[in-house]
Amino acid sequence: MFRICSILAALLLAAPALADITGRARVIDGDTLEVAGTRIRLHGIDAPEIGQPCRVDGGEALDCGRWSRDGVARLFGRARTECRAIELDQYGRTVAKCYVGGTDMNARIVEQGLAFAYRRYSMDYDLTEKQAAVAGVGLWSMSVEAPAEFRQPDPQAPPGDCTI
Repeated sequence: MFRICSILAALLLAAPALADITGRARVIDGDTLEVAGTRIRLHGIDAPEIGQPCRVDGGEALDCGRWSRDGVARLFGRARTECRAIELDQYGRTVAKCYVGGTDMNARIVEQGLAFAYRRYSMDYDLTEKQAAVAGVGLWSMSVEAPAEFRQPDPQAPPGDCTI
């Protein structure tokens, strides 16, 4: 029994510790920041990808990912940010809830219609997204594909063809 406990203790000590990260935010895209040299994936939200098209009511097409990134940058770019790490994602990014002056950035981004709640990973922002949808703000005033669907490869594409 002692040996099993020793092995478990060694494994836990070897696992990378997730620490809170504080510093000035640099907005990479609508759901990704860099804070104090650490790439942060914002927990529970999913923003359009850079290059992902959307259309406003008048039919004007725009790059929804850039639009989202620019909106997040207007709200929080270069702000002193505190991120509370939750986990590491499959790409090695820290997944976190981030705050500026006590304001939940993730919630504010969804509230402004700059990203969607990412229910696959969390229900934290479900109600916030529903309120944004009812108000018709941001993405809810446009025609846009869900980012997770946009990222999926085209099953009709021939092998070796990469559509982004």
